[in-house]
Amino acid sequence: MSCPESPWWPSVITWLTVFGGWFVVHRASLYRERRKEKRDSARILLEDLACLERKAIAFHTSNHYDSHVAAELRQETERIVRRLQRLSLSELNIQIGLMVRLRRSITLQNADASNFAPQGADGQLICGIRAAIDDLTASVEVAKETYWA
Repeated sequence: MSCPESPWWPSVITWLTVFGGWFVVHRASLYRERRKEKRDSARILLEDLACLERKAIAFHTSNHYDSHVAAELRQETERIVRRLQRLSLSELNIQIGLMVRLRRSITLQNADASNFAPQGADGQLICGIRAAIDDLTASVEVAKETYWA
């Protein structure tokens, strides 16, 4: 006596359902992980902007010109601008004018040994640095919440 053959298609449907479910869960997890990485990179950028602000204010309010600090400020400013233009953060669509304003506020005036003069804590140059960084920070935060919430 032989066993009746069971149809093969129920097991195929079961395996297709299992594979399809795994695929959907995997894609959703990958999407969440990438979004989390992008939010973390934006958070780190905001921390670096705050650090750059402190260093720039310390440099411009210093009693003497320090060429090493001036070079470091220029380099860190360029790094931040380039980071904003890289793929993950470029999705935020930060206006190029805000990046130019950041660079100019920190390195255009008073960043050369020939024209360096100590600035007051409430001086126009210091207020310009704070305003440029505040505007860029606000723009990054708004865009981060809009695109990666």
